[in-house]
This record gives sequence, structure tokens and C-alpha cells, in this order.
Amino acid sequence: MNSIKKILVLFLSVVITLGLLCACGNGNEETSKSGSGDEASTENLSSQEDVSDESSDDSSDETSGEDVVKNWPYINGSFIQYGPFLNYTDAQLDKHFDYLEEAGIEYLVLFTSAQLTVDGSFSTVYYPSEYAASRKADTYDTSHAEITERMLEQCRSHGIKAYITPINMDGWGNAWGVGNKQQRDGFVADTLAISQEMYDLYREEYSDTFYGWYFAPEFSNYFSCWTDDWYTYASEILNSILEGYTEIDPDMPFLISPYFCDFEPCSNAADTAAAWDRIFSGINFRKGDIFCPQDCVGSGLAKIDNFTDFYSELKKVIDNYENLAFWGNPEDFIQDNWTTAPITRYVLQLEKASQYVDGFISFAYSHYYAPDICGMNQFHNDYVKYYETGAVDYYGEDLTPVPVSLTCSPISTGVKLEAVFENCKYGIRRVEFYRGDELAATAYTEENEYGNETLTFIVSDKSVPESGTYSYTAKAYAFSGESATSDAQTVKASVPECVSIGKTYTTDYNGNPGYPDDGKRLTDGVYASSDAYSDSAASGFADCSNVTFIIDLEEEREIMSVVTRALNSGSGGAIITTTVRVSFSTDGETYTDPISLDGPSCPEEAGWSIAEFAADNITARYVKVEYVSLRNWLFIDEISVYSAAD
Repeated sequence: MNSIKKILVLFLSVVITLGLLCACGNGNEETSKSGSGDEASTENLSSQEDVSDESSDDSSDETSGEDVVKNWPYINGSFIQYGPFLNYTDAQLDKHFDYLEEAGIEYLVLFTSAQLTVDGSFSTVYYPSEYAASRKADTYDTSHAEITERMLEQCRSHGIKAYITPINMDGWGNAWGVGNKQQRDGFVADTLAISQEMYDLYREEYSDTFYGWYFAPEFSNYFSCWTDDWYTYASEILNSILEGYTEIDPDMPFLISPYFCDFEPCSNAADTAAAWDRIFSGINFRKGDIFCPQDCVGSGLAKIDNFTDFYSELKKVIDNYENLAFWGNPEDFIQDNWTTAPITRYVLQLEKASQYVDGFISFAYSHYYAPDICGMNQFHNDYVKYYETGAVDYYGEDLTPVPVSLTCSPISTGVKLEAVFENCKYGIRRVEFYRGDELAATAYTEENEYGNETLTFIVSDKSVPESGTYSYTAKAYAFSGESATSDAQTVKASVPECVSIGKTYTTDYNGNPGYPDDGKRLTDGVYASSDAYSDSAASGFADCSNVTFIIDLEEEREIMSVVTRALNSGSGGAIITTTVRVSFSTDGETYTDPISLDGPSCPEEAGWSIAEFAADNITARYVKVEYVSLRNWLFIDEISVYSAAD
């Protein structure tokens, strides 16, 4: 617990003065809160340019020619992170903004203009900056310095007002901190200098589009570690920036989109609102400035049934500041596996928050609902239909999923589990499979199956401790929070011994260190619980052609099979390699001819490609596993070597 607190304290101190991408927003902001703000940074989906153009044709006929008074809540704006669009052609970018216009997007947070490193130098800039060029990092990159103006041009041609993000900072979890005066002052000075430079470059040309400023650092509600001075410093940071913006142009509004966690040791709703009141009391807001907290439903930091507790308390505070508007940031994603939330949950978030806020800027339509990025038309069509008519096609009548069946079957490496549920109004988010009281596996509904009348979830429990009889249940969770559990089923399992658990291995990998392997993770017996690249059980490999692992079993063993699991869900750019090979050795020098499998043809389970090799009880001490011809990021959670069951 102490180590967790230390991490959170560091996180907080940084959180307050640094910018994160993954947030949510309702009028302006959002990026990836878990880092996986990094999710957008690891996958460039700009190649998906052939998605069908049949956007919302089926929904517009109902309202064509009529002026509809919209008495239902809808998003006013969203966020766009530049990464996936850096290599877009003008035609591709124009098509993407057509989608935003169809969805009624009025405001767009452009993220970001310049990237600041821990040491105060600039690594990447997305506009022609003389200021950043005076403090170049070794990795200084201006290869996409035109993207900001290209975005502004698209905003202008599509009637969208842009909030500009001046800078984003690296190292927010380590060196940055609200308690460090030098860093505070440097952050404010850099923010205003970049803002002034961009204003001089673009404001006159794009006077109807260059609209406001976005504050990238995301505050959390871990206020229990704050000192009195920190509240003062936080107010000073924001006040100094607002004073600078008033000098640049008093008519350009300011947007901030913090987040909150609905669990200890973070503050509860009332204490969170009180802490923000302390910060607000030292700030001279201008008319039109917006406080737009993320609803944190997508990140999982708050639940769909209680995130409005925070909005309710915050509204009481913000109502006392006449110049400050209160907007919401509904998250349209599912951070568990970095997928798109269905229209049913998205609308439920809007409906629940609408009584408290004046508008919405959501993270992030561009990245999760636009067809060219998410890879399918359904989400965009569903939202445009809702935006134009207020209608939603729900997935069932009952709020709660209905269990249909649970089947448990022994397999060579554990137990195969198959659960069937009838769908419910808001859809089924996931199913958890329990062996007794222990969570054995989790399966998520595929995006293209959200609306199915019945849903089937198939997983394997590969962590069965020993041969014997076991009882299983399956628990389904609706996107609205309700849950239902199946009747228990028993199965007699004959489990082979996994002789690789805890054994050491070597690798020839020398590629991208972004998701490092600690030399133990692939043989620790822990399997990923999601199909996201960020799952802590997985290690990532990229920027090389092949990757080889050699496991030392420490003694010769009679081997029955070898099973490897690699992510193939597309999350983080994860794609299975062309070929997977296994070979064996008694001395670590001479290996048998490899057994090969075609990677893309391997069966999948909950987003993971399963390569299973029958070894015919070969005797060996060393097992070599090769992933050949990497096509992008390779994420592996476990390599398992099995001996025959007793």
C-alpha cells in the first residue's frame, strides 16, 4: 500500500503540471488517460482509407427538409490527436472532417502543437516554430510541421471552431511537479510563448476558426496528499496562464478537462468539489472559460451509475463562479481493451450528465466513432441517427443480461468455457468466468456483435492448478452496470504439468523498448485478462524482423505440447506474425527441425492468437520459440511448455 501511495503522490505532483493526451471532454478535450493515452500513439490507422462511404444515409431521410428541435443531449465537440492523421492526404483528411460535420461537431481540441521533454527541450513540433527551434532536443522533429495549419483549414471549411493545445510534456510521472517553482514558471512561460507565436501565425488567417486554448495537464482528485501550498501553486499556474491569454486576446476562451477516480485514496465527490473550490477561488476566470471534467466512465475510474455524484457536487461549486461554464467530457471508449463504446452506453452517459452541464466535448469522436479510424461505419451511423432524430436502437428490453447456458469441457491445457447470454437493453460489456470464487478468465463483446440477440463467449482456463473436479460460473456485465450470473457447472479436468512456469529464458530481441520484457513475464503463468496491448501480463516487441526465445527447463523433461499466446486484436497495432516455430534441444546448441505454424491461421481466443504445438513427448531441456516476420507490434503474454499429466 505504501508503494502505491508513493506512486500516486508522484503521479499527482506531475498530473497538475503536465499534459496528458487521453482524456475525455465535452466541449473540448481528451486523450488517453492511461496511458494509454499511448494507445493512439502506438497505432497509426491512417491506412484505413477504404471504409465504405455509406455514412448516415439511412437516418437522414427521416428529417430531411425539416427543422428539428433537439430536446435530447448531444456532443458539441471532441478531441483530435494528430498521430493517426500525420500521413493523411488532403482528400482523406477532408473525408474525416465530413464525418465530424455530420456528427454535429462544433468545437475541436487540436492536440498538440509542441512536445516538451523532461529536460525542457522540444522534441517534436507540429507547426513552424522559431521558439521551439531555439531549444532542440536530440530527437527534434519538424517533419509534420504543416499538420496544425492543415487541421485549421479543415476546421474552417467545415465550420468548426478549434481549441489549440500549445504544449504537451513528457515525464509527467517523474520530474514534473506543482511544488517545483522552476518547472512551474517554465511551463507557464513556454505555454504563453508558444501560444503567442501560434496566434501571430494563424489568428488573422483563421479568425473564425482559431477560437480558444486547451490546457493539456490533467489534474486528478488525489487531493489527500496536497499541502496548502499546492492549492496556491495550482491557482497561480492557471491564473498566470489566463492573464497571459487575456493579453494575447481577451476574447479567446480557455478549456480545462481534469479527471477523477471514484475509489480510495482519491477524494470522494464532495471533497473533490471542495478542493476545486479552493483552486478556483484564486483564479480570475473570464467569461466563456470552461471547466469540462472527464466522466471517467470509459477509463473505468468511475462507474456509469455514480459518475454523476461528482458532476452534481462540482456543479454546486461552479455555480458560484459566474464567468466559468460547466461542461462534461463523456468518454466514448472502453479502456479495458481500448475499443469503442456502443451508442447505447454513450447516450446513457449524455442523458445522465445533461442535467448538470451546459454542453459536451467528448474524447474522442475522431478516434473511436469516425469510420476511417475505427474501421466500421456502424458507430458513426448510429450516432448521426441519434444526433438527427434522438432515436437509439437498443439491443433488448431487459436491463439485465439473461444467462442461457454454460458449457465446460476438458482440454489438453485446462478447461474450455463457453457461455451464452441473451442480450439486454444497453448491451453486454464483458463476461467473467469464475473457478469457484477465483476469476479464471474474462471475455469482451466484439464491437461488431454489440447488437446480437444472443452472445457467445468462449475462453480457456489455462490456470487450473491440478487435475480434479471444478465448479465454474459465468457473470455477464451490462454496459449500464447490471449483472447476471449463470448456474454453476462442474467439470473433471486432467491437467498436464506446465514445466515452464518460473523458468528463465533468453532472447535475441534488440528492438523497440517501448513495452519491455523483464525476462520473467512470459513464463510466470499469468495470462492477460483483456485484449488490450497495455495489459500488464504482456510484453511488446517491434522494429525487428524476428524474435527468438529460448526457455531453459533446468533439466530434461518429456514434453507433450508447447502453447504460445500473441495478441491479434489490433490494439496498439498488435498483429500476429507470419510464422511461429518451435524446436527442442538437450544441450542448448543442437536443435531439432522446427515445427511451424502459420500465424494468421492460428485459432483466436478473446483477441489472442493461440499457437499450440504437439511435441509427441519429445525429451528436451531447452525449448526455442521463434516469431518470424513481424508485421507490426508483437505482444506476447505467455509461453507454456507442458509435460504429460500424472
